[in-house]
Amino acid sequence: MVPWCIVILVSHMCIYDLRFFKVRNLDSALFLGLLLLDVNSSSLQSALLASVISICAFIGLKIGMGDLKLWLALLATQSALVLSVVFLSRAVVIAGLLVAANYLRIARKCTSIAFAPVLLIPFLSLYLGI
Repeated sequence: MVPWCIVILVSHMCIYDLRFFKVRNLDSALFLGLLLLDVNSSSLQSALLASVISICAFIGLKIGMGDLKLWLALLATQSALVLSVVFLSRAVVIAGLLVAANYLRIARKCTSIAFAPVLLIPFLSLYLGI
């Protein structure tokens, strides 16, 4: 039951972020609640180190705080999945596809992309074992 709820919520969050460029706090809280029912974390030290580095990177790159909260929820509960090379390579591919699609659609180089799909699609593929 929990995986289906996660799939539905992730789909909703991705579509909402693609349309409005916003990750709502309620969605992040529901997502964290669902993830707490199925924790898959690695060592606490690596998750904390990744959290500190992520906070600095998100602030430095001016990535939205909703995306940061989403990322921290993933790190806190699913660090074994999201700190893997497979996750990072899939995230880079998704980000590249979103940048290319955004560039072709708007034909400008300095536009924002929805970052929640970059985090959630690779996570969902690894969570479901795809």
